[in-house]
Amino acid sequence: MSLKTWDYEEYELDKGKLLGSGSAGKVFKCYSGKMKQYFVLKTPHNNNLFDKNIANEINIWLKLEHKNIIKFHAITQDPRTEEYSIVLQFADGGDLNNYLKNNKLEWSEIIRMAKGLAAGVHYLHNYQGGIIHGDLV
Repeated sequence: MSLKTWDYEEYELDKGKLLGSGSAGKVFKCYSGKMKQYFVLKTPHNNNLFDKNIANEINIWLKLEHKNIIKFHAITQDPRTEEYSIVLQFADGGDLNNYLKNNKLEWSEIIRMAKGLAAGVHYLHNYQGGIIHGDLV
């Protein structure tokens, strides 16, 4: 996959609710009027896409393709704040921890989800020397 950029105004991006914040940056729910769907904007704290860690993360996202891994779409820059963001697939159910807390699931569904999680982690660990996911709880 090649690196794509989305023009903030062309894609009619509307940054919404803060979903979370961590050591690397903030994550926002975002709606694209052009695409008529939700995405996630991951905005680095230092706002520097050329930072070694951020550039490495983008480089990894560009190579990944698995049904159990969130999809990378593009990078964009908010013209008002000049902040850069990584545009990612929006997981409608939220993060796994909250999903499990807020939903009563049958064992068959729990097993299906565990298999999907294991398949995604297996893919990462076996991808070109291995990728370690830092946020699994």
